[in-house]
Amino acid sequence: MPSLPPLVLPADSFPRALPVMMIELELRPSPIGGHTVPAHNPSGEKRDQPPERNPARVVDQRSHRLQRRRHLVRTMRRLCYTGLLTSCVGIGLMIASTELIWAQSSIYIIETTRICNSASTMLLLAITLAYHRVSLQLQMTDKGLTSWREALSPCWVVCLALEFLLCLLHPLPFTSCLGRDGLFSTAEILLSTPMFLRLYWVPRAMYVGSQVLGPAGQALGPLGHRCLSPSLVLRALATGSAGIGLLSFIVCFWLLAAWTVSVCERSGNHRLTMLESIWLIPITFLTIGYGDLYPITHCGKFICLFTGVMGLSCLVLSITLVSRTLQLRPDQELVHNLMQEAWIRQEVTQAAADLIGTAWLHHKRGPSAPSHLCQQRQMDLASAVHRFRNAKLQQRRHQDHVNAAMRSTKTHLLLQDVKRELKLSSLQVDSRLNALTASWTAVGGTVCALPWYRFQTLTQSAGPWSQPEH
Repeated sequence: MPSLPPLVLPADSFPRALPVMMIELELRPSPIGGHTVPAHNPSGEKRDQPPERNPARVVDQRSHRLQRRRHLVRTMRRLCYTGLLTSCVGIGLMIASTELIWAQSSIYIIETTRICNSASTMLLLAITLAYHRVSLQLQMTDKGLTSWREALSPCWVVCLALEFLLCLLHPLPFTSCLGRDGLFSTAEILLSTPMFLRLYWVPRAMYVGSQVLGPAGQALGPLGHRCLSPSLVLRALATGSAGIGLLSFIVCFWLLAAWTVSVCERSGNHRLTMLESIWLIPITFLTIGYGDLYPITHCGKFICLFTGVMGLSCLVLSITLVSRTLQLRPDQELVHNLMQEAWIRQEVTQAAADLIGTAWLHHKRGPSAPSHLCQQRQMDLASAVHRFRNAKLQQRRHQDHVNAAMRSTKTHLLLQDVKRELKLSSLQVDSRLNALTASWTAVGGTVCALPWYRFQTLTQSAGPWSQPEH
């Protein structure tokens, strides 16, 4: 069979032949919606399909993730509780060393206490690093990541550096001395006071000890693609026992601020004892300020100023808590309205019965009775009419209140229905847009295939190629 000469396209037909060459490519993304347009496959051969996923292997991977997550959560809880205990021990050693320095105790006992404080600080730094390492591994497990660089973020690095700096602040050994004026040195105060900020391990322990990281929380949590942030969990825990939590915070803040002020104000001429500081802090916290006691150092003034600001904040929280506690729940308000309606109905019935009885007695005795008895009956009748009018007016006001509550409830339900309808309408619009996108993609594929069909038609209509003449 003679060989056919190669098909040579003219130069001006190259732009028309370009779509034909593009059709021979594999699946390519569409510029609309990110859908793929299937390439023309005239031979009908089957393309390579992606390998199917083994269900048993998928179940094994999920089981492995759950077991690893459970192990990481237990490790995180142990590290968190250990870090909280280490922080409390460090704060206790700092307070003990400060009191020993003020009491001019033995230098060996003081330095031993400070060395133990430094050792607890180093241990706390190691626990902090291990905690964040486990937290990073837990985040990788929840998100299915394989590299720790993908889970690492600049914000996380900055928070870790600040936490390390906060845990590193503590009174250094072999530097315990008082100033010439009988005051603690500024460096001593600046290194001792920030140790109270290590109590940030308390809310962290509350978050880790909650049920959010357990089996009940992982169904709605990270494995369920839901965001359960620590702030949300702490707010939920505070809502359950807001009064006890606020009272505990106020008492602890009073004690810590009173001790800090007493340390800052320990001088020869103007010394504030612990009892006087305990009196000064609540008076400043409640914004009363009698003026009998006041700080003279900059450290004491700053702490008293911060105490006043915290007092205003806690006062606002207390008012909000009391108002929310006194407010009735919807079910309690319904029961209260029913009881109030029954009591008002009974009052109206009793007032109507008294009015009828008084009017009947006045009509029965008639004008034949003595004048003083007629006046007494008229006064009783007027009093009965007044009680009946008041009962009816109270019933009308209660009915108006109930109607207003019903109107607000109906308005709320109407808004919920409108919201639901808007959501359904948005879903319908999205589905129509998706259908329109698919139709446009199909039209685009058909338009791209038109040159190929035109080329096939022209090739079939031209017939067999003729041999060139010699």
